[in-house]
Amino acid sequence: MSNPNRREQILDLLIQEFRDDGHTVITEEGDVYATVLVQRGPVTIPAAKFNLSTLANQIDRRIG
Repeated sequence: MSNPNRREQILDLLIQEFRDDGHTVITEEGDVYATVLVQRGPVTIPAAKFNLSTLANQIDRRIG
C-alpha cells in the first residue's frame, strides 16, 4: 500500500539528488521531471527526461 507522506519524502530526496548532480528539475502538468542536458558546442540539447513523480511512486510501492 502506498504511503503519501513517504512518497513525498522519496520525491524530495530524488529531486535533491538530481539537483546535486547538476540536472535541471522542472514541473510539467503536475509531475516533476529531471532533465539531462548535453552541451554540443554552443548548443545545449536535452538528452533524457526522467519522471521523478513516477519513480517516487514505484519506489514507495516496492517498499510498502
